Amino acid sequence: MSLSFQPDLFSTCAVGVAGALVGALAMLLAPRRANWRGALALSGLFLLASVATAALRLPQMVWLPGLALAGAFALFALARTAALEAMAGGLGGVVRHPRGQGGLLFAASAGLLLWQGAELDRDAPEEFKRPEPSVLSRPVGLVALPGPALTDAGNPVTLYRAAPDEDPTFEPGAWLRTRGLDERVIRTAPPSLDYNCHGYTFAGGHSWVQSASVDLILKDNHYRTVSKPEAGDVAVYRGAGGKVTHSGVVRVAHDGLLLIESKWGRAGRYLHAPDYHVYGGNACTYYRSDRPGHLLLKLPEGSVRPASLPAA
Repeated sequence: MSLSFQPDLFSTCAVGVAGALVGALAMLLAPRRANWRGALALSGLFLLASVATAALRLPQMVWLPGLALAGAFALFALARTAALEAMAGGLGGVVRHPRGQGGLLFAASAGLLLWQGAELDRDAPEEFKRPEPSVLSRPVGLVALPGPALTDAGNPVTLYRAAPDEDPTFEPGAWLRTRGLDERVIRTAPPSLDYNCHGYTFAGGHSWVQSASVDLILKDNHYRTVSKPEAGDVAVYRGAGGKVTHSGVVRVAHDGLLLIESKWGRAGRYLHAPDYHVYGGNACTYYRSDRPGHLLLKLPEGSVRPASLPAA
């Protein structure tokens, strides 16, 4: 067994969440009659679950909530005895009532979560408290290029060139370390303002393509969604309301391994797993087309096809 009483952030939060849920259910569903046997039985069940999960060597955050709830319901069973009511008078009638006890459990658990949140904010490193660095959040000045590219249906897609915008404070290594990504991604190209993610996916790294143009490209170039991506498919990330925020190209899809290559704003180009990126919790959808490659038509001279990687 692994019962070591050293609660960490996750186990403390797990206790708070479990207590709040059980407390809320007790306020809604508990019987009106104070029965100490019922509370003692629940205490035994929670204790048994805690010991069983600890014996399986599951993490502390799994077994600690059960142990905490076992202790809470043992106290509730004691409070439901007539002796406590005689001792505490009117207050005893409140604390021995099953729904009142549920309210106390909910309040205590919510307080634990609030306290843990305050401690986490106080102890967090300064780099996590600062606003998102300018790499993605600061607007880039864009100038439209003459002669738009075309979709297969002949609709124009305006291409852009970024105005010079040096950022001497931007150091990619430190920027990735603050997000825990420095050992989870592989850089395939250095930072550049020459193109963005969509410009890499659909314009060969020649220029910038606005997110607003992506759905038109997908429609006109006959892309369809796929549930099992393959190397060469397009990955499109969407935020709230289905708004396109990011795109890339699937490079490896073999034996459960899935890697995407994409350009990260003014930062470099990276090979990464679908969930290891800097675009928050955006959902990823995969698209496939029977056309050869993903490049738009009528691209200006100088466009470079993204280099392909081995299939596995």
